[in-house]
Amino acid sequence: MNIFRSQTLHHADSFVEVGIALIAIADLLGADYEDHNLTESQSEGLAQAARVLGQRVRDQGYALSLLASEKPSKQSRSASAAS
Repeated sequence: MNIFRSQTLHHADSFVEVGIALIAIADLLGADYEDHNLTESQSEGLAQAARVLGQRVRDQGYALSLLASEKPSKQSRSASAAS
């Protein structure tokens, strides 16, 4: 597997993980229409988790943008042509 594909799969996996986590947070905050009786501390913890996950998505997006803007090297072009 070439480096571009490997890095792309890594970023894609990260987006999937964050998506799963954000869905769970949304449900706990009431998106599932259930009352979870969260304490103030739990609500603050969920807000902080959402913030960290948002930062992770932002960072992964930046990394993908940089990856996409890189010119492929001779070695990666020949590896892509071989696969």
